[in-house]
Amino acid sequence: MDAGPSDDVEPPEIAELRCRHYEAFDELTGDRDLGLLWPPEHRVIMAETRSWPDHRERLFVRSPWPAPTAAEVVTALFDYLPVDSTSPVARSGRELRSGFLL
Repeated sequence: MDAGPSDDVEPPEIAELRCRHYEAFDELTGDRDLGLLWPPEHRVIMAETRSWPDHRERLFVRSPWPAPTAAEVVTALFDYLPVDSTSPVARSGRELRSGFLL
């Protein structure tokens, strides 16, 4: 008996994005608003395909440069945020630096 598609199997469109070095922004940090500030030519918004979506869409980003990955870019961005800031973006940065989200 077929149980249907699994959340472990990504649709071909998402697998193709990953082959083009795009990373799911929700795997980098929980701050979706920061992802929406990513350069438009390096971000893609896809329909949510998982059974437990937080949003109707899923954001994928790639590094604007050849060398660092998107994860390395996000981590570097957070290195420049004030440590004492209580903004959601700064909190996400502290979580990234401490290894909770990466």
